[in-house]
Amino acid sequence: MITRPLEAVWRFLTVPLRVYPDFLLLGEVRTGTTSMAAYLRSIGCIGPFSAWIQPLANDKESLYFAGHYFGLVHPGAYRMCFPLKFTMWLSEKWYGARPVVFDGCASHLTAPWAARLISAVCPEATLLVIVRKPEEQHRSWWRLERNAIIWGKSMGMGEDFLMKNYPPKSLLDAVSWSKTDEVEALYREGESAGEEVLGSRGGRGGLLAALLAPRIDERLLPFPGGQLLAFSRMGNYAQNIRRYLKFFKPEQLVIAETQELAKPGGAAAVARRLAARSAALAALQAEGVPPADVPRLNESALLPPDLEPSEEDLRQIARGYREANEELGLLMGRRLDW
Repeated sequence: MITRPLEAVWRFLTVPLRVYPDFLLLGEVRTGTTSMAAYLRSIGCIGPFSAWIQPLANDKESLYFAGHYFGLVHPGAYRMCFPLKFTMWLSEKWYGARPVVFDGCASHLTAPWAARLISAVCPEATLLVIVRKPEEQHRSWWRLERNAIIWGKSMGMGEDFLMKNYPPKSLLDAVSWSKTDEVEALYREGESAGEEVLGSRGGRGGLLAALLAPRIDERLLPFPGGQLLAFSRMGNYAQNIRRYLKFFKPEQLVIAETQELAKPGGAAAVARRLAARSAALAALQAEGVPPADVPRLNESALLPPDLEPSEEDLRQIARGYREANEELGLLMGRRLDW
């Protein structure tokens, strides 16, 4: 009722006939990736197929390397999420230019296995990362996930599948739990799992290789330990970016701030920065492209008072990321006012 199984099967069967994305919007979650993707589509870019029937995910995020296809993340089948080569050829002949194709999965930045797997098939792709003050990002993610749990309870859903003491009782508890050795071990396991997926073939091969490859264990999906135990990874942008810099050149990376997108013409400015990194993205700065403001989408709703973090909680969280923010500033080439 909430997925597209027949279309997914068709796309898997036609993997060799499809293209790879020109660039990837990696995340982080709750930083404006949905709004940026909506802007990109408004100027003619083509987003990925999403198996979920969910308006904000449609044509925005493949969720492929997040393991939403029963843990299948082998690069050999990644092209199932993107248009047919014939469709792209026809569009280029008709309009005189090849459309720009992107993937906007915001959880690919944090997933410990994703960087290695993506580099196996898209080594020349441009990468866009959007960052936001960690304490603001944490509050937004906390609100989204806790509201989802409240909604689930109201629908009569049980919680017997959750681990002991989950969900955490407060945002501070969740952040502390995300820094424990238990969660760190899960992330190390996730990184090793990505290497096992590639195996000796290094990501080569198509659908058959993907189906035969090891899958990411359900315990690790979509975030090792659970959505509310990913905070320490989400807030340390520099750590995640450096994981990608092991496989991609620094000039392939564009880092933007959420507050930059919120400014008039901010999304257009980010698109121009992307275009400057790759000839394939030149259409993003073509004349006539509207410098429209990004729509504000998927904003988190407030929680009941007993679950809302206090301002002192947020200040405490911010203090914990000072060094990580300084490192991020070095990667961005300027000092952040965080």
